[in-house]
Amino acid sequence: RLEARARLGLDPDRRYLLFLGRLHAVKGLPVLLRALASLAAAGHLGFDTLLVGDGAERPALEAESSRLGLKSRVRFAGERPHREVPQWLCAADALCLPSLMEGMPNVVLEAAATGLPVVASAVGAVPDIVSPETGILVPPGDAEALARSLHEVFDRSWRREEVARASPALSWDAVAER
Repeated sequence: RLEARARLGLDPDRRYLLFLGRLHAVKGLPVLLRALASLAAAGHLGFDTLLVGDGAERPALEAESSRLGLKSRVRFAGERPHREVPQWLCAADALCLPSLMEGMPNVVLEAAATGLPVVASAVGAVPDIVSPETGILVPPGDAEALARSLHEVFDRSWRREEVARASPALSWDAVAER
C-alpha cells in the first residue's frame, strides 16, 4: 500500500475510498457525493475519495463537489492508463461502485483480486460477487444507506488476504460451471 501511494503521490497516512470508472450518470456519482456530504455533516468523513476516470459528467461532479463543501476531500484524478489500475487498487482502503445499473463490473472483480473491500449498489451481477466477507451492498440511489455503509466499511477492520480468499472463484471455468 505504501509503495503504491508513493508512486501515485498520495499521503501515506490518509485513508482513501476509490471509485474507478467512467464519470457517467449511470455510475451514481451524485449519490456518492451526497453520501460524502452527509458523512461530513455528521463528522464521520475520516477518509478522502479518489475518483479515477473521466467522462461527460466530470464538470457537473466537480461543481457539485464544491457546492457540497467536499473540494478538499474529493480528488478527481482523471483518466489514467490501465497499467496504473493495480496501483490505485493497492493504494486504496475501500472501493465504491454506487451504480444505478451494472452488468458484471470488472472493477469489482479487480478489487476482489487485490482483497480490497467493496461498497456497491446491489444491481446486476454485483450481489453475486460481493458478500458480507468482501464488502457491503446498498440499494441503488440511496445516499443515506451509502453513507452508513461507507462509515461501516471504514470502521471495520478488513484483512486484504481474507477478503481475497473470501471472494468467489471467478475463473472462466468456475463461471462456466455456475
